[in-house]
Amino acid sequence: MGGIFGSVILGSVQALRASRTQLATLPDNRPSWFRAACLGGIGLTLVWYVFRCVTMPVMATDFLAVWGLKGRLIFSTASIPHRLFDDPAMGWSHPEYPLLLPLGFASLASLAGEWSPTLFTLVYAVCCLATILLIYGWICRTVGPDAGAAAALLTACCVSLYSSSNVYMAEVPLAFAMVLLVSALPAPTHERCGSQILRFFIAALLCSCIKREGSLFVLAVLLSTAVGQGRRSAGGRLTLWLAAAGPVALQALAFRAAGGPLSGRDVDFSLVWPHPQFGELAGRFRLAGVHLSHQLLPVVPAIALIVILLAQTARGKHDWLWVPLSIQAGFYLAAAEICRYGPVWQMDSVFPRIFSALFPILACAIGARLPGETERAAALPRMPDGHRLARNPLPIDLGSELRDRRL
Repeated sequence: MGGIFGSVILGSVQALRASRTQLATLPDNRPSWFRAACLGGIGLTLVWYVFRCVTMPVMATDFLAVWGLKGRLIFSTASIPHRLFDDPAMGWSHPEYPLLLPLGFASLASLAGEWSPTLFTLVYAVCCLATILLIYGWICRTVGPDAGAAAALLTACCVSLYSSSNVYMAEVPLAFAMVLLVSALPAPTHERCGSQILRFFIAALLCSCIKREGSLFVLAVLLSTAVGQGRRSAGGRLTLWLAAAGPVALQALAFRAAGGPLSGRDVDFSLVWPHPQFGELAGRFRLAGVHLSHQLLPVVPAIALIVILLAQTARGKHDWLWVPLSIQAGFYLAAAEICRYGPVWQMDSVFPRIFSALFPILACAIGARLPGETERAAALPRMPDGHRLARNPLPIDLGSELRDRRL
């Protein structure tokens, strides 16, 4: 758990420091009531979420059967028992899942001296707060304070992610790790900066050690750098790929050395390798398309609002985030097609939870569409020497100035 808490504290401090530095150098001409309203809404949602975390009983199936079971075994034996991987009776506990979260639960229980799931709710409250602070600081630094407040409020209002049903699950820490990853991605102008490469390496390691979807998201971010992040030099691309692929490979090797399998029981690779079953796959795709269309009906108004926002606003500084979001959604849809229990089971039981972890990234992409300080400064007229006029210049009495010149 030291890794999670350390990354949370590091990310929050870095975000707050960056946002304070940026806000100290940029003028703010918008009324402060907008940010005050956003911060008030964020505070109310945080209080409600913490209250639900503390008062909710331990009833999450994945905690009782996967994360909590592994953590309790590690805590009780003070080791990583091999039965987590090779005991047939525990095949349903997903032996292929990474162990950072169970190790974190076991570490907290060791510090407390007892196995107390109520104590673990602190992890989720801290992760929720850290994600919101990180988004606010990052968008403030790169776009503007109003955009940062809007993105943070959108994140805090994600009921499907920050709900009592996701307490003790991996999605809330994974959402924080994903935001940390995209915020730590070095810009093309700083691709050789050692500190930024190190932050990106740590964020990629955290993503891959929490859940397998985190490793897929690291790959999605890497693929997106070739599309929406500007041109990079060959050395910069190589450094970035090593900083991202290294943690994923390191986690896989360490997990394999501990005896863990790399594939699970939910995926049937025989559908695609070595002899692809195109007829079966075509039927699954048709079934998945029909079922997905019915699942998307409740969120059609939200999708329409997003489309209208994108159509009515100028390109944002973080529009490149739509690329990893689309790639990750493609990964999830492809995984549903080769699910051993069929795509419908995957969509009904897993999709609402794993897609909710992507919502903070979506909030960043939407919030960055608001006009920031850079756009407002660009709209001001220029003086002959290249400087820009102030938005509210002091009034000048032209009549008295002309009289003085005549005299």
